[in-house]
Amino acid sequence: MKCPTRALVPFLIATSLAALDHTQPLRAYNAGDYNKAFQLWMQDAKLGEADAQYHIALLYRDGKGISKDLAEAVRWLRLSAEHGFDPGQTELGWFLSKGMGTPTDHVEARKWYEKAIVQGNVPAKNLLGILYLNGRGVPQDYGRAYKLFLEASGASSSAAYNVGLMHERGWGRPPNLVEAGAWYSIAADNGGSGAKEKRDEIIRKLSPTENYAMRSRARNIGFDRFLSQLVSHWEEGLSALVVVLIILQLGLSWLDAYSRKRRGNAGPELDLQFSKLTGNWLRRWLLLYRPQGILGGLLHFLFYLCLLATIAVWMALFVPPIGQDTFIVAVCLIIVLLPLRWAAMSIDKIGMRKISGVEAKR
Repeated sequence: MKCPTRALVPFLIATSLAALDHTQPLRAYNAGDYNKAFQLWMQDAKLGEADAQYHIALLYRDGKGISKDLAEAVRWLRLSAEHGFDPGQTELGWFLSKGMGTPTDHVEARKWYEKAIVQGNVPAKNLLGILYLNGRGVPQDYGRAYKLFLEASGASSSAAYNVGLMHERGWGRPPNLVEAGAWYSIAADNGGSGAKEKRDEIIRKLSPTENYAMRSRARNIGFDRFLSQLVSHWEEGLSALVVVLIILQLGLSWLDAYSRKRRGNAGPELDLQFSKLTGNWLRRWLLLYRPQGILGGLLHFLFYLCLLATIAVWMALFVPPIGQDTFIVAVCLIIVLLPLRWAAMSIDKIGMRKISGVEAKR
């Protein structure tokens, strides 16, 4: 007779894995099975999952899988927000500012927007900017509103639209249709609602020269945003550079070993001759000899560039406030220097061997 406990093991494992799969409700939602999505998210929501509580609130808001109930949506949003989930905090602030399922309260809406912004939530910046623009729950402050819209414009077409609107209406600054049209163009390119119509409306008011200036300004804004995104993702770029340089060094090492084997090189004679040609270790480190070839020169240039950047970053560590990101950059730059240095030395070593004319003993 089989042990019943052993027979239950596969079932229990499968059940446990299904319970841990938090993508099931999202897959059901995307498939249009809102009732199933509601049931699955509700299981997690009752266990205190902030993400699930947020999605339950959205289902109540839209009436999908359950009857529409804005008051219930607010209840679940509040639970999600109190658990620190920034999309829940932003949505709760929006409900409060619009009086959806709850009395209008711009002061509390501001509180939740600010909590979400601390976590890097971009839509919350745009929504808080709207409060400052209209003076709701906060003193009216066009400068603060513009700053928030501008900060959010890189990832929010609505914020880019609002920047254009402020330039068009002259809120807190002289009216500027060229600048307004440029920002409407940015919003339209990112699918902003109504932005294309506003841009076309502005174009009809501009002269050909102003129209050209507007398009140039839009291109410049797009380029500036592209550069800012590159800077904001320096970690990925630096990591990729480290990997590339390590691969390059491994390849050069393999090429060096292959060349030795092909010539039947025993090794020491060439290394000794190389040392004579380049001088002592200090002279090698300072690279007082002429780099051999374009690739060697490029690697030396990159090495010195990274060395200067490393010195600059490490000096910044002694200037308060000391940021964690600054320390990480400094460490990463040092990691980059090692394979870059060895790659430069390997290239020069190959070149020096050719110059020395030393042949290995067979």
